[in-house]
Amino acid sequence: MIIDVSSPLRLGLIGGGSDTSPYADIYGGSVLNMAINIRQNFLIDTEGKNIPDNSSDFINNIKSCLGIEKWAIHQTEIGPFICSGLGSSAAAVVSLVGAYYKSIGRILDPFDVANKAWEIENEIGQFCGKQDQHASSFGGVNKFFFWKFIKYNSIIDNGS
Repeated sequence: MIIDVSSPLRLGLIGGGSDTSPYADIYGGSVLNMAINIRQNFLIDTEGKNIPDNSSDFINNIKSCLGIEKWAIHQTEIGPFICSGLGSSAAAVVSLVGAYYKSIGRILDPFDVANKAWEIENEIGQFCGKQDQHASSFGGVNKFFFWKFIKYNSIIDNGS
């Protein structure tokens, strides 16, 4: 199966940093941001034989977390926005999480995609707040509240 997927980067407007631990865990947080029309774009071959794989170490770590090491992932339009503070890593993870669940015939709502992407980024050592994944998953202009009592549950697919 060939999957073409992309996710937008985000521009933080107000509240950046209030979505990160430990601040958000203790006090809660609130951010205003917007998705912008600069995107992380991927062409994915779930069989790993029809497209060239140009996966970076970062993408390979995501593949490992999702159990999709055999996938060929070709990142297109790699631009100067990488490591720019626009949530490019979150957009990459959101794209791959969405593609993974699409490949197994399961569509997640934007909250579940964002939460799973946040879990993966933290698992691979990209400790971050939650606004990037949510902005990329939802798109548009958003105000997100991160309450201290909300627990993000794992949504790792267990085959059931």
